[in-house]
Amino acid sequence: MKTSRSDSRLAVGIAMFVLMLAGCGVDDTPPAAPTGDLIVQQGPLSGPPTLVSVSLDTVESSILVPMSDGAAAGRWAPDGERLLWTQHSADGAAAIRVGKPDGANSVAVTSVRSGDVATWAPNCRRIAFSLREEATGAHGLHLLALDSAETTPLADGGDGATPDWSPVGEQLAFASDRGGDTDIVVLDLVDGSQRQLTDNTVGDTGPRWSPDGDSIAWASRVNERKQIFVMGADGSETAQLTTGATGGEHPVWSPDGEWIAYQQAGSAIAIMRADGSDHRLLDIVGIPTDWGPPTGSC
Repeated sequence: MKTSRSDSRLAVGIAMFVLMLAGCGVDDTPPAAPTGDLIVQQGPLSGPPTLVSVSLDTVESSILVPMSDGAAAGRWAPDGERLLWTQHSADGAAAIRVGKPDGANSVAVTSVRSGDVATWAPNCRRIAFSLREEATGAHGLHLLALDSAETTPLADGGDGATPDWSPVGEQLAFASDRGGDTDIVVLDLVDGSQRQLTDNTVGDTGPRWSPDGDSIAWASRVNERKQIFVMGADGSETAQLTTGATGGEHPVWSPDGEWIAYQQAGSAIAIMRADGSDHRLLDIVGIPTDWGPPTGSC
């Protein structure tokens, strides 16, 4: 059977089209697994917590800041050289401490109360922290200059818990109880302006900026269960990333912004892609507080 010239040209054209498709991104390579180290706060419901570093490559853990009293809310400095955490004392007091990840050369930079947390400025020269008022139980926001130990209170218009500093500017995201329920608010540290990003009738908690500063992850209650959400830094394009009875809270971004770790109901830690896909349950119990190694500099 003879093949016409037009048939030959058609076959060549089909072959070239297939080759073009192969070179244009049809890739069966499985997605890369998340890597790095999670800082996890562990501990009983009553008693001092402990900070551990969990390698996602080997699933091995090691204790951070091994001190006699409890350590909580550990956060890497942007350059990865230091750690800050809330240190609990046996007498019920607490302090924000800064030091090496192994606890060496650590110093208490300010006194706080149990449950108060701190966050690094991108230049490592300041920290922002919450301070709970003993009389009212509300959390006020404060700035601390590490070189001078000067503390400046910030007017937040309400409860200012769990602050997180934007990695690309002078902004703080925090949870503020200003209308009977807790919403996510962003404070501009340059001009003092504030933007309320959420307006729900349920509590919104634990805001965390993405590494590029474009998005904020947080937790909000849906049908009596906390779930993880993400939105643009201006409050737009809100998306719910977790569903169901396991829920999710305490979101933490991976250094490359591709993944989010979070705590499920029952305290197990899970990881998912930043778009809510590819959920992976880890054999780790606790609250994720940070994910390293950091990619910034000071």
